[in-house]
Amino acid sequence: MIQAGDPLFAPAAAQSPFLPFPALASPGAPRKMLTGDFNGDGLQDLAVASAADGRIRVHAVSPDGSFFVGASIFVGGTPAAIFTDDFDRDGNLDLAWADESSGDVGVLLLTPGHPIGSQELRQRGPDEATSVLLLDQDEDGWLDLLGAHGGADALVEYPNLAGDLGPGVVEEVGDRPDRLLLLDHAGGPTLVVRQSGRLSLNLQLTNLSDGRRDEVALPGGGEAFALDFDGDGQDELIYADEGALEIVVLAHDAGAWIEDWRFAMDGRVSGLAVAQADASTRRVAVASRERRRVTLYRIEGSAVLRESGWYSGGQMGEVIYEDMDRDGAPEVIVAQAVLNRLQILPPLGAGLLGAEAASAPRGAVHLARGLETDGSRLFVVSGFDEGRVGVYTPTGAVLGEPRFLDAAPGVRVSRIGQLDQIAGVDIVSASKNSGVRTHLSDGAGGYVAGSSFIPTDDVADIALVDVMGSPALDLILASLNPPALVVHEGLGDGTFVVEAAARIATVEPLVVVRAIDLDVDGRDDIVALGFDSLLTIFLNRAGEPLAGVDLLVRNAPRDVGVGNFNGDGLPDLITINEGGSDFSIVTSVLPGVYTVNVRGVFSLPGARRLEVADFNADGADDFCVIANGTRAIGMHLNLGTAEEPTTSFTPPVQFELVESAADFAVMDLDGDSKPDLVGLDGEADVLVSRPGDPLASVARPSAQLQIFETGLGRRVRILSSATHVHDLRLTRQPGPVVLSLSLVSPGLFEALDSDLPGGELVYVVEDRRGDELDRVVLSPRQATGAPATQSPLLLPALYRPGRAVLRMRAAAGVMPELRIFDLRGRRVTDLELVEESGGWYRGTWTGTDFRGRPVSRGRYLVRASLGPVTRTGSIHLR
Repeated sequence: MIQAGDPLFAPAAAQSPFLPFPALASPGAPRKMLTGDFNGDGLQDLAVASAADGRIRVHAVSPDGSFFVGASIFVGGTPAAIFTDDFDRDGNLDLAWADESSGDVGVLLLTPGHPIGSQELRQRGPDEATSVLLLDQDEDGWLDLLGAHGGADALVEYPNLAGDLGPGVVEEVGDRPDRLLLLDHAGGPTLVVRQSGRLSLNLQLTNLSDGRRDEVALPGGGEAFALDFDGDGQDELIYADEGALEIVVLAHDAGAWIEDWRFAMDGRVSGLAVAQADASTRRVAVASRERRRVTLYRIEGSAVLRESGWYSGGQMGEVIYEDMDRDGAPEVIVAQAVLNRLQILPPLGAGLLGAEAASAPRGAVHLARGLETDGSRLFVVSGFDEGRVGVYTPTGAVLGEPRFLDAAPGVRVSRIGQLDQIAGVDIVSASKNSGVRTHLSDGAGGYVAGSSFIPTDDVADIALVDVMGSPALDLILASLNPPALVVHEGLGDGTFVVEAAARIATVEPLVVVRAIDLDVDGRDDIVALGFDSLLTIFLNRAGEPLAGVDLLVRNAPRDVGVGNFNGDGLPDLITINEGGSDFSIVTSVLPGVYTVNVRGVFSLPGARRLEVADFNADGADDFCVIANGTRAIGMHLNLGTAEEPTTSFTPPVQFELVESAADFAVMDLDGDSKPDLVGLDGEADVLVSRPGDPLASVARPSAQLQIFETGLGRRVRILSSATHVHDLRLTRQPGPVVLSLSLVSPGLFEALDSDLPGGELVYVVEDRRGDELDRVVLSPRQATGAPATQSPLLLPALYRPGRAVLRMRAAAGVMPELRIFDLRGRRVTDLELVEESGGWYRGTWTGTDFRGRPVSRGRYLVRASLGPVTRTGSIHLR
């Protein structure tokens, strides 16, 4: 049996990118990875060198595709490199390693089994061992160990003495060698040595001093790889040109290295791997360290085409692209040392890894608001020195490459709207010191530079609203200093009146301005947020002077959204307040007349951006918030429904969107008419699209129904891991009738069903996403008033040493079934049931499958069936 504490990875089927992808716990900052059959079972396992705790771990693969710890071997120091081959010629793979901190090198002689046995051979090196290979340098039929010792500017050959490791022979090569590659091609095996600024290629492996040596420049000192890039059976030499931000692929042809491919990369490359995705498609997975993403490319003839990406918090390290679970589709595995894990990315379809990552304009973290969308495109502005606006046209979840437009240096914000008579969305961007610029649509999907001017005000935000009574949109500026709302009239040709701007003084410096039709007259009104505590409403009377009404929302409001929360059909407002980490709700009394309804309800600490949408598709408006510079996004779900909306919300349901949140937007990416999220990581300057159900990443509560007869009706009891009444929904058919739940004690909820119709009754409990958690079917009431339960009752498992005991109750005369499934829904085994008294049955599981083979530790599903009626529980195999 697998011991407690062993990490587990259960491969997942195609799933929403909002679901957390499987991660394999790998303590000690995993640094280097490679694959091989280390335990002799015919399956590829995963060896990992952990830099922080001096261990080499072998994560072995079970036949069902799950991982378990096959070996955890302490070698000490800081293992910087590993390599595998059969060192002692016993027919089993061994592991060579290099210790960066001590300079030691060694070989672990592995013995297949569970666990994997090992014997260590070790030699002291001159200094700082950073890379290692096994190759037969003296042509005696035994693989020798070659180490790169960058601190000593040397390569050291450690001879294989008939299965033992001999002392090293030092060859000084200069220029700090730090990476060794073995490249196999038609010209013969080639040793590649990465040194300062170049790659040295030794075409004669048996004599490093006299061998003919080629050199390839390595711009920027990027990573290098020896891989069969195009699937022709010969390795190509691949290196990352960090100066040009390109990946270069060189092939050996007629004694020379010829450039075959060159394609753009996203930031500094930390890992690269190639796999045959299917019979006709070969793909490349590239990991970018600071961009925190893996990008997938498809090789098509002489072209390399970007397909999709995957983003995760935490820097990326090495990457493996291989079919580990033997299902015909390769997985991407990437090391994330900071998070002490290996992230496994199952394919989600042709060329898709999951949440899409695309380059964003550099410096977007400096924005007050960085993302705008017209429903089909994204507009992202950069607050850095170059000042740019990126225009993205997503295709499904794939954001694609942007078209960058020059904006004012230090640009803070942009807004979109139609400024002239040419069809298309125009762009206005503004900065603190460099003024306002426009980019006008050319009607064919492109843009031309428009007008620009430098306002006299310290602009914090802008909006586009027709307040002057002409058909053109006017430009509204929110000014910090002096505190004011400034209106520049639009002339309908993409330009604005500059000198004669209308100015309305405000009590507080303004930080946010929005265009919202508050009185439902077809014209946008203006909502402005003050720096300290005020929300000001300016109703638009088409040419009449603007007059503001101040409402106290408190605690430094930083964003405002619109929805309908009180059921009157008029727009209500919600503000997120950075000072108190809370939100306020401003509801309509009459068209254009508002009152502050809710103040001071806690949200995320430091939250400063929000978006309103119906995220759980229940007809009531919810909202999401982010706190700048954190991973967290918080979703507040409306406790009401479409028929009965409310101003009450759940506490924030938290999940991760990006590593360092700067902004986010809501749009329908996958065409299912449901809101999806796009996040902006301001530190890594990447956009991350998250199509799918955002609540899918939140753990579902468990729930089990119990029904009791009372003199007043039926009492429905729910045993659940939920913490709030609003986490669950209880209904009864026919109807459906929604039963009101009360929290009796932690984990216990009750409802009373006193209006009982005749006939069969069905009770269903769901979570707030609408997913069914449990149901009970009751037959018509008998003369005694006692219900005849047609659904089996499954009790929680009782754990005993080496086994788990499950008990269930079923109606008399019907033989129940009890089956075990894994988390992918695959049937593991059926339990033999022993009948006890009172309709009870007992089944015992010893942790084996149909064939009697032990299965991996972790959570499994238990399904109790009584004819067509089933009840599902879970069991944790320890």
